[in-house]
Amino acid sequence: MLEVCALNRVPVVDLYRRFIINQFNYVHWMGPGDGTHPNNLGQDLIGGMMAAGLFDNF
Repeated sequence: MLEVCALNRVPVVDLYRRFIINQFNYVHWMGPGDGTHPNNLGQDLIGGMMAAGLFDNF
């Protein structure tokens, strides 16, 4: 996907490569919920990363 976007000059916010959530801190960001969706801290983290990526590209 990154290659296709680069070829077509489409900006990308690559959360996969920026992501800091891993098996050691997963509970902190994801909480005791359903195990798939982030808790409030995780939402803030992801939202901040998306905002930074958008500001970098626009």
